Amino acid sequence: MSALVQTKPPVEGRIWRFRAVASHVALGLLALAVFLFLYAPLIVTALYSFNAGTAMIWPISGFTTHWYGELFSDAELWSSVRNSVVVALSAVGISLVFGAGTAIVLDRVRFVGSGALSALLLLPFVIPGVLTGLALALFFYWAGVSFSLLTVTLGHVTFITPVMFFLVASRLARSDRTLEKASMDLGANYLSTFWHVTLPSVRMALVAAALLGITLSLDEVIITYFLIGSQRTLPMEIWTRIRFGFTPEINAVFTIVVVASILTTLLAAAVWFGSGRRRASAPRGTP
Repeated sequence: MSALVQTKPPVEGRIWRFRAVASHVALGLLALAVFLFLYAPLIVTALYSFNAGTAMIWPISGFTTHWYGELFSDAELWSSVRNSVVVALSAVGISLVFGAGTAIVLDRVRFVGSGALSALLLLPFVIPGVLTGLALALFFYWAGVSFSLLTVTLGHVTFITPVMFFLVASRLARSDRTLEKASMDLGANYLSTFWHVTLPSVRMALVAAALLGITLSLDEVIITYFLIGSQRTLPMEIWTRIRFGFTPEINAVFTIVVVASILTTLLAAAVWFGSGRRRASAPRGTP
C-alpha cells in the first residue's frame, strides 16, 4: 500500500505539469499569431501576384506567371529600378567612407567628446524619417540645390552612415591589435599597416554593412519622397501606382523586392555572424 502511494504522483505535481504544458502551448500560439500577423500580408500579396485575373478576390482565378513577364516590358518600371540601384550603390559607397572612417578614427584616437560624438550618430534612428526628410528638403531648397537623384543619394547617406559606423565599430572593438603593433615594430608605416592589417580584419564587417545599406536604401520611401525630383526610384514608382489601385503587376514587383530584401539581409547576417565565428575560432593574433 505504501509503495502504491509512493509511485502515484501527488496532485500538486500534476497541477504544476499541467500549468507548464498550458503555458508552453499558450506561448506557442502567441508566437504563431505574431508570425501570422507579420508575414501573412506578404504571403497573400505574393499569392495574388500569380493570379490569372486582375481582381483581388478569393479564390484566385488561376495560376499564371504572366504578370512577371509584363515587368520586363515596362520601361518606366525598369528605369526606376536603375535609378534605385544607382542611388543605393552611390549612397553605400559614400557611407562606407564616412562611416567606416569615423569608426576607425574613434577607435584609434580617444579625445574629449568622442563618446558623445558616437552617441550623436544614433540621431538618424531616433528622429522620425518625416522630420529628417523635411529638414533635408528645406536645407537643399535654401542651398539652391534642385531635387534629383543626387539629393536622394545624400538623404540616404544620412541613415546608412550610422549603420556602417556601428557595424565597423563593433568589429573593431572585438579585434586584436597585436598584428598592427607588430607591423609597426617591423617598420611599416601607418598607411601600409592599415591597408595590409587593419582593413582585412574588418573586410567582412564592411561587406555585411554594405549589403544591409543596399537593402535599406532600396526600401526607403519617406526621405525619398521629400527629396525626389522628376526621376523616380522603385519605391516611389510603386507608391505612385498603388494610389490608383493594386494590380497583379504591382504584386509581382512587391514579391520580387521582398524576396531580394530578405535574401540580402540573410546574406548580410550570414557574413556578419560567420565572420564572428571565424574570429572566435582563429588563433589569437590573426586578422
